[in-house]
Amino acid sequence: MVHMTTDNLTIVPKNDADDAVLTVSSAVTGFEAVNTQNTVRSRVWRSTSNAGQTFTGVWSASRTISHASLHAHLCHAGSWRLQLFSDAGATVQVLDATGGATSATSYTASEPYVWSEGSNDPFRSNSPTWVWFAETLARSFKLTLSGTPAQAYWQIGRLWLGRGLRLAVNPAYGLQLTIVDNTDTDITRGGSARTNLGAYWRMLQFDLQGINDNEYATWMDIMTQAGRGRDVLASVFKGDGTRKEALHTIAGKFPSLDTIARQVSWLTKTVSIREN
Repeated sequence: MVHMTTDNLTIVPKNDADDAVLTVSSAVTGFEAVNTQNTVRSRVWRSTSNAGQTFTGVWSASRTISHASLHAHLCHAGSWRLQLFSDAGATVQVLDATGGATSATSYTASEPYVWSEGSNDPFRSNSPTWVWFAETLARSFKLTLSGTPAQAYWQIGRLWLGRGLRLAVNPAYGLQLTIVDNTDTDITRGGSARTNLGAYWRMLQFDLQGINDNEYATWMDIMTQAGRGRDVLASVFKGDGTRKEALHTIAGKFPSLDTIARQVSWLTKTVSIREN
């Protein structure tokens, strides 16, 4: 199994933020808050200025939440705060999940190399900001953005809120993380390499070589709910606090629904998650 100095692999199989009715303090036309409930990369929420912003979300019934994260966002130079409330009016707070305003960069750079731009991470929009907390029953939430973003607006591609499942057994050795792209390449008659740059995404793959029997039904539920069209979130090095955790915190879809195999006395499964 993967050597872990932090918490076990944790899966958030359902994004409850997709079910909330959202309101936001400002939005550019065509870049409304509802775009954060869409997995299409070009669909994002964008504010009309770099002033502080507030999201409010209300569910028709209470949800149990233990995770929140922003993905494909441009909020890194600012701060965010998540509050959970027991009522639909977002007035009776049950948890300040982030403990007040906290940096929208949720990791400490751990690699020795710094890019020429002066950053350890030149693709910061790939780095989610996240928070884990005790399971809390909530009817509504409020997301507050404060400080000053690096550009003249705030932007969020995907908002995640959900209940995490901490697996009893970690992935086996051989966990794979890579970058896949759809760049077109060709070689001219003169031998020049020609490329048409395309999009890129992370691909996470791992084997679970020991699934507890009491998690069997849950995995079937996850595959039924997510299928190949809805997204899930995985955190392999939960609690690590460095870019390793950021790189291995992925919201994506199952490219295939691999089988759960029973190997005499234990269950095994291959899991692939393609970043949205």
